[in-house]
Amino acid sequence: MTTARQVKRLLAPLLGRNSDLADFKTHVVLKPVRHVIRAVWVMQTSNADRPDFEWSLAHAFNPRGHKKSIWFSAFYPPRGIEKRWSDARMPDGFLSTVEDRVLPMLRPVQTLEDLFTFEGAHHEHYLRTLEHVVIRTHMDAAFGRLDAALETCRQVAKCSRDGADFRWYGFDLLVDEMLPVLEGGDRREIVALSEPLAPLELGPV
Repeated sequence: MTTARQVKRLLAPLLGRNSDLADFKTHVVLKPVRHVIRAVWVMQTSNADRPDFEWSLAHAFNPRGHKKSIWFSAFYPPRGIEKRWSDARMPDGFLSTVEDRVLPMLRPVQTLEDLFTFEGAHHEHYLRTLEHVVIRTHMDAAFGRLDAALETCRQVAKCSRDGADFRWYGFDLLVDEMLPVLEGGDRREIVALSEPLAPLELGPV
């Protein structure tokens, strides 16, 4: 299984050469974090010699702080380089792929509007994810479409809470957290719905 030491050693050159990255041990996050979290991950697999690499996007005001709430996708070293610790070329291949392909793709995605126009936005499944009821309602609130967000929360509140799906899909967040705030009409609380979560406020580059 991939170790923390291997991940640290792999990410160290990337962090050293890119001052706009913050280290979260298993992944790095692009700074500054405003409303979008852009991350690059090195993950364990069941094969000790084979890590997994992913990049991801999330909205920073997701109440559960999930850094892959919008989208994530695997990436690979250049052709001919194995994604294995035993391949001595892999660290350089990882670095070149992240710096040449992944970071240039993620850096322009800084605002919620950018989520709809970045180069991966043509992907059918990505666009469908943005239309997921929970994400769409978060976006409606963030963009000031409060009547739409309130109506969706009220519709979801009519659904049965039986079973794990209600929480799995985040419907409880709409009913238990967002709905009372929107119905209460307190402007400060409504604004707070779209504020980045404190642990993710990484400050300026």
